[in-house]
Amino acid sequence: MNNADEEHDAHARATGIDRAIRTALHRYCRGIDRLDRDLVLATWWPEGTAKYEGIFEGTGQDFVDWFFSRNSHGNNMTSHQITSVLIEHRGHRSVSEAYALITQRTSGDPDAMVIAGRYLDVWSERDATWAVDRRHFRVDITYRIPCDAGPAKAASGRADPSYALFDYLRDVPPSDS
Repeated sequence: MNNADEEHDAHARATGIDRAIRTALHRYCRGIDRLDRDLVLATWWPEGTAKYEGIFEGTGQDFVDWFFSRNSHGNNMTSHQITSVLIEHRGHRSVSEAYALITQRTSGDPDAMVIAGRYLDVWSERDATWAVDRRHFRVDITYRIPCDAGPAKAASGRADPSYALFDYLRDVPPSDS
């Protein structure tokens, strides 16, 4: 293999790692917003840790248990957007800084809480899967905004139309894609 081939392979691997980590970040947000426990839990390795400044500190599993015990009753609605993401790699380990804008609305509250922060993650790869070893969510800014008096329109779990959208591809034969 010549130098150009090695550089191409290294670039292709880095691109694949970036995509895997970005996809995991997006799935985490989707899991939180849709209250999909399995998606959220897949973010961490079983021994992975989670520190959400001023809110929670423990294992990823404990965070998932804590979050769902507080939010699975349908009285809260969240919307996460991941913006800038910086990822660096070395072998089977990576670190990432992902900026997030999170809007939370609680039933009966006329205001929504907006949180701007960053997911500071240490990742590792095992059996071609990337997951978090250590997460630190850093809150940078919080503020409240008034909302219209109507109900939040997001649906939880499989009631959300996005699940039917993604299920659609599972039914399409590979030759038709």
